[in-house]
Amino acid sequence: MSALQKLEQVLVKGDLAVLNEAERIEYYKKVCESTGLNPFTKPFDYIVLNRKMVLYASKGCSDQLRKVHKVDIKVTDKSMEDGIFYVTVEATDSTGRTDTDMGAVSIGGLKGEAKANAMMKTITKAKRRVTLSICGLGMLDETEVATIPGAKPIKAATPSQIVETLNKDNPVTFVLNFSDGKVEECENKEKYFERYTEIQLAIYKSSLDYTQKLQRMKNFEDRNILNIQSLDVEIATEVVDKVKKWSTELIGEYNE
Repeated sequence: MSALQKLEQVLVKGDLAVLNEAERIEYYKKVCESTGLNPFTKPFDYIVLNRKMVLYASKGCSDQLRKVHKVDIKVTDKSMEDGIFYVTVEATDSTGRTDTDMGAVSIGGLKGEAKANAMMKTITKAKRRVTLSICGLGMLDETEVATIPGAKPIKAATPSQIVETLNKDNPVTFVLNFSDGKVEECENKEKYFERYTEIQLAIYKSSLDYTQKLQRMKNFEDRNILNIQSLDVEIATEVVDKVKKWSTELIGEYNE
């Protein structure tokens, strides 16, 4: 298949199956660039739908989009009809433009925690749908994929493989970002995670009061979380959980 025929399949018919892995990752990168998302955090995954391979938004996609595009969300309506729970939400971006969308989940017969979880899922679905809509992404969200008969999610490139592919000509740099604008480069990812943990521990053990410690720890995490997740998901989870444990201990000490 020629390059033009591939382009037609992707742009007109929306089928990424005609692309090889390197081409798909490059396409993936372009979609992320056009929406302001960090490709290393893998905000999208692949799914086969109606015999076509397409992208769908993964769990963290809408959270990133709201932060990048300064989108505010508010629930405007909740209702129940024939066992279906409906939630309508409104989104407003930084320009003042608004959009609305709805989430719906069957909760008939559910009780207690199962019912509460289903209702929260409905709100989450509505928020993600309207976020994708106002940001111009006409694609499915992760909460919708499981409900589509015949839909087949595909395990494609992992975050580490995406990082490796996108950085063949531009080696990965291990940089910690600070609130005063300074950066600190580390020689490898092991040193990077070690320094991140050291800095968070230093804040935790400092003489600052409870609220200042929590705020500084959260600010430092926010400035570096995308870099952390892009380097190694398993280690990142371990490091972030450790910092969360320290934060929980601070809250516990404060409440004693």
